[in-house]
Amino acid sequence: MDRMKEAIGGDAAVLADILQSFVEEADTLAATLHREMERQSMEGVGRTVHTIKSSARDFGDDELAQLCAGVEQEARGGAVNDLERRGSEIAGKCLQLRDDVAAYIRTALGSAAP
Repeated sequence: MDRMKEAIGGDAAVLADILQSFVEEADTLAATLHREMERQSMEGVGRTVHTIKSSARDFGDDELAQLCAGVEQEARGGAVNDLERRGSEIAGKCLQLRDDVAAYIRTALGSAAP
């Protein structure tokens, strides 16, 4: 979270709003990824993991960001090796990041939380 906090100039209220937005969108992102995987839509998979990758990078989850980057790159090529496993892993890690971000909001930003 330090990267994001630094990028916005340390404003706790703005940071809390940005983080809360991700917490509220994470379930939809994970569900969308599963839906696009079921449809075998490489465009949809790529678009969704790109969005997750951006949030993961912003919030310091480099492992998730790298996993998303690999799937995104393959999706651009029209096929993702082991899509079911890797996509499910990304969705699960996205939800874990949601939980971590929510905990950070409660503990580190308590009074600034929306």
